[in-house]
Amino acid sequence: MIHISRLFHLLHHANNQIEAGGPCYAYDLYFCCSANVHQGWPKWLLSAVHLRGDTIVISGYAPTSSTLPDGTVVTIDGTYPFSDTATIRVSQSAELQFRIPCFAESAKISVESAGESTSLVAPPCMFFNVTTTSSSTVTIHFDFKIRLREWKKSSLDGQSLVQGGGIEVHRG
Repeated sequence: MIHISRLFHLLHHANNQIEAGGPCYAYDLYFCCSANVHQGWPKWLLSAVHLRGDTIVISGYAPTSSTLPDGTVVTIDGTYPFSDTATIRVSQSAELQFRIPCFAESAKISVESAGESTSLVAPPCMFFNVTTTSSSTVTIHFDFKIRLREWKKSSLDGQSLVQGGGIEVHRG
């Protein structure tokens, strides 16, 4: 017998998940797993541009175009997260706030506004404010370093494939 809460999760959160059927329902249908498996990119994309008061917050750099309630159009171009650079175009003067991820060493920000160009360097793990005076183009370039993490031998069940240890390679 299927418990009604599990059925709800199956129908509501896993409707497009190929392995949603079966006795264990693929991910056991807990909200965190069933809601995020194939929905991570759309949810990240929907939160790329949002407002905090009058400030336009850019928290994700996925290619997108957003029209805000006051008519301001914010367009993000580039191939981030597959490259280090994103270009943000704002149709009018604005207060902008850029999320600089903690895994970036820094971010170089170039602002072209009203025929003038300004270059800034933002530290990691913070939101960085930029004010534009007219229609502007902002280019943000993240400085990502390659990091290695060594796995130690494990006696835990299910870890037999990494008994000799291993290396994780992180970039960004």
